Amino acid sequence: MCDAAKQTNGIERRIGHDEELITLTAATGHLPKVDGKKVAVCTLWRWCRRGLRGVFLEYVRVGRKICTTRQALLRFFTDLAEIDKRIEPDRYAKPTHLNRTPITSRQRQKDANEWHTIDAHPMPADLAYHSKTPRYDGQEPVTDDCEYTEGSCYYDGSSLNAWQPYAALVNAGIDALWAFLDTYYEHVFGDADFPTPAAYPKPLRALKEKRQ
Repeated sequence: MCDAAKQTNGIERRIGHDEELITLTAATGHLPKVDGKKVAVCTLWRWCRRGLRGVFLEYVRVGRKICTTRQALLRFFTDLAEIDKRIEPDRYAKPTHLNRTPITSRQRQKDANEWHTIDAHPMPADLAYHSKTPRYDGQEPVTDDCEYTEGSCYYDGSSLNAWQPYAALVNAGIDALWAFLDTYYEHVFGDADFPTPAAYPKPLRALKEKRQ
């Protein structure tokens, strides 16, 4: 189809002329389902543009369509498996913190105040949107068959922005998270400013100020 074995943005394209191109939407049909659901097209696009653990899914752009191949998918997953082989066995050992004695309520409160410094805290992955129309100049659709827009999809997201709603959730709970996401929606599709995460609830702020 197309020989894309060249360097683009520092990523080696190895799709050969003898490989059959398929759209990202079609590619999801060649992947196993997760919890009964197909892998989202935006996930494949993220693997193309941002990679996963330093490995990128090879793709080419055919007009407005983003295409890859079954062989490229296999190379992508094989490269990920090769990374697993290089990980030290100790990385899979039971974390030492699981063997520690139960923490006190004071320590638990301290951890809540310093959640962003804890080595084992959860990490947010992505804050993104799917739009039927471009949201900025030069934005290209990632697919013409999005399950969310039911057609062309102008997708964009950021792992850095994901820390903001995560802070809202940690600081003030689920209601603060939804309030953040509502404002984020108005920011993307309306004229609202980018939302600011909620501060710590008053009891936590008072305790922190007292310690200082």
